[in-house]
Amino acid sequence: MINQKTAVLIFANSSETEGINKRFSFGYDLFDTLNDHTIKTVEKTGLPYFRFSEKDQIGNCFGDRFTNAIQSLMDMGFENVITVGNDTPSLSKKHILEAVAGLENSEIVLGPSRDGGFYLMGLNSSQFNSEVFKNFPWQTLNLNNSIENYFSNKQNVEIKKLETLVDIDCLGDLKSLQEKINQFSASLKKALIQLLFSTSHNFLVYIFHFFQVERTPIFNKGSPCYSSH
Repeated sequence: MINQKTAVLIFANSSETEGINKRFSFGYDLFDTLNDHTIKTVEKTGLPYFRFSEKDQIGNCFGDRFTNAIQSLMDMGFENVITVGNDTPSLSKKHILEAVAGLENSEIVLGPSRDGGFYLMGLNSSQFNSEVFKNFPWQTLNLNNSIENYFSNKQNVEIKKLETLVDIDCLGDLKSLQEKINQFSASLKKALIQLLFSTSHNFLVYIFHFFQVERTPIFNKGSPCYSSH
C-alpha cells in the first residue's frame, strides 16, 4: 500500500547544471545516468515523488531553494517529506524505506554523506521550521553537526541515522567508489568509467586491470568541492 502521507523530494539539478556546478568537464553522461538511477530507485518504493530541478527551485541561495521545495510538498498536505539528491550512486530502495520506518516512530532521519553533509533527510511537518532551515550552514562541513545539535538539543527529537555513503562532489569521490563499482547498474558503471577515462588515464588503467581480474566485461555494457550556491 502506498503511504500517501509521505512524499519523496528529489532535489536534483539537470545534468548540464550539475556538470557545471561540480566542475566536471565531461560530467553530462554521469549526471544524466544518476538522475535516471535516482528516479528509478524512488519509484521502486511506491511512494509519491516530486523532482525539483533548477527550473522549479525558488530562492537566492541553496538554503532558500531547498527549504522552499520542502515547504511546497508540505503545503500539498504531505505530513512527511524524504529528501534525496542525484549524486549518490549507492542510494537504494532500502535507505528510503528505512527513512519511512523512522518517520513512523516520530524520528528525524539522516543519511550522512562522507563529506559532512547528507544524501537523505526525512522529517515530519511538526519538525520543520522554514526560517531555521534556511539558516543552517548548507554546503559546508558543519551541516550535519548543526542539524543534529538543533534537533537533539533544542527540539529533543531522536535522530535515526542511516549508513554513511559517498556522494559525488569532485573527482576524488569518483575514485573512492572504485571498490563498489561492480554493485552499480551497467549504465551507471559505464558512465563512471567514461568520466574517469576523460580525467585520469592512470586510474582507467587500474580499473581495467581490476575488471580483468574479476573477469567482468566493462565496455560492452550500456565535501568536498562545492559551488558557492
